[in-house]
Amino acid sequence: MELLLIPSLLAIGLKIAIFMRYHKSLRKENFNLATFFIAVLLLNIVEFIGIKPDFAEQTALLVLVAYYCCYCCVVFVVHGYVNLCLEYSSFKWNLSKIKTGMNLLLALLVVMLIFDREIIAGVEETAISITKIEGNSYWIIQLYLLSFITFGVGLLIQGFRKLHCNLSRQRCFVMLISTFAPVVVTVVVVIAQE
Repeated sequence: MELLLIPSLLAIGLKIAIFMRYHKSLRKENFNLATFFIAVLLLNIVEFIGIKPDFAEQTALLVLVAYYCCYCCVVFVVHGYVNLCLEYSSFKWNLSKIKTGMNLLLALLVVMLIFDREIIAGVEETAISITKIEGNSYWIIQLYLLSFITFGVGLLIQGFRKLHCNLSRQRCFVMLISTFAPVVVTVVVVIAQE
């Protein structure tokens, strides 16, 4: 087994173990957290599939589909992140309209990713993994990621500063701290791609 596969296998195994142990409480008490958790697990699985580029001809189509699913998972993860930020920050202003708009945008992005070659034109193999070939409209994904991550971080900071309930403030703070590294890495990668 290659050393490159060990962190992915460990991440997948830990997420499965946590979900097996806490799935009932996640579904009952915090559905947004459960959805976010499942989206991250799916992202880890799809990334694991694409790590090793030595695929037979028969599986090339499967890997291509998995790569598109990876970008769909990224969109789902960001969507779940913002839903958690909305919940933890107790954001109430036009919440139903904002969630409806987010859901419509999510559906549009997933359809565009799967059926349109303007965002991702294709994939190519590198020495380590598979990488994307950007389409003419790839900037839509970059804009989506940057704007929604910024919106989520802003909600958490505002919730931490403005909420009176200590438990709610702690939730915002824990969410900020626990997602700091992935948020920074995502923003740096999106900016570096430009």
